[in-house]
Amino acid sequence: MSDIHLAALRSDGKHGSVTFSTTVPRQLVHRAALGEVFLTDMVGIGDREFLCGAQLPRQHAYFSDSLCEPSLFDAVLLMESVRQAAFVGAHRQFGVPAGHKFILPGISLRIERPDALRCGGLPAELNILAAVTNAKYADGECTGLDYEMQLGVAGETVARAETGMRMRSRDAYRQLRNDNRAGRELVVDQAARPLPVRPVRVGRSDDKNVVLGDVAVGAGEASATVLVPLDHPSMFDHPQDHVPGMVLVEAGRQLALLAASECCGLSPVKTFLSQWSAKFTRFGELEVPTLARATVSQPVIDQQGRAHVPVSLEFSQDLGPICTATAIVQTYPILPPVTPDPAGSTGSAWVVAPTGATDVAKG
Repeated sequence: MSDIHLAALRSDGKHGSVTFSTTVPRQLVHRAALGEVFLTDMVGIGDREFLCGAQLPRQHAYFSDSLCEPSLFDAVLLMESVRQAAFVGAHRQFGVPAGHKFILPGISLRIERPDALRCGGLPAELNILAAVTNAKYADGECTGLDYEMQLGVAGETVARAETGMRMRSRDAYRQLRNDNRAGRELVVDQAARPLPVRPVRVGRSDDKNVVLGDVAVGAGEASATVLVPLDHPSMFDHPQDHVPGMVLVEAGRQLALLAASECCGLSPVKTFLSQWSAKFTRFGELEVPTLARATVSQPVIDQQGRAHVPVSLEFSQDLGPICTATAIVQTYPILPPVTPDPAGSTGSAWVVAPTGATDVAKG
């Protein structure tokens, strides 16, 4: 990441500043509905750096549907803003033509200041400082970009993210999908859907936002079928010929919360996703069931008294894995202090670790 920092950008006129008065054109972020566009502006800083603005809504039928108290701006909303920033940078900074298809190879997020992400009396104005760490070209055309991003509110860094995009013309994308499916005709119908779990088990209040069914919980692990919501106005803002990566992100978040709750006893009302890292290895097909599995590691208490639960996830279909991910869910606000007993034990199965020792989702 550049040595240009968000705090300096607030008052440094030579780098420009972003505005929050209107959204960017929805076509730039590949959204159909104006209400799903969060990016408001983008200014170039250098050949491989740019700054974006995004307005985070206080209330949204999907991104604000959380049981966590006090309410926070959602980690998946932050990742969606990162994804939209990657789109805008590709089109405006690198000249990727409108109409090209974009493929998401991976996305990661690490929240550093959850206290600064509390929902207040106004929407949050998010600054996204993006640096391109790798650019791929073929025949003079940009075909791939990898990004590091620093996310800030009011000049304070609240999170860091990494993502990438692979771009193809419509004809090249069609050929790629045809090869991926071994010539089988693309199907836009979904696999049979089991009944969703109760929303409270995955930290939701609206069952329309639940994407897990057929849940099974064992010792330190959980599994579920991913319910692909073709009619969901946010996760399927427009028709897709595959399972979108952000649907798997949501499924992973829900399964991580459920596993932390039912394997470790953390309440979804006091637990949120603080770290995420995923790699997408194959297209997820709509007509094939998608199975998600989670393995929970030993919870850790940091020096601030917050419980962190590392979770490893795998999503698979009939031909094998389509995504692997790591996540950390943590409690908020601070738990009561943990006082070791005279024998040196905390009196529970949890362990105390230095701050930062739970950073397993970065990468």
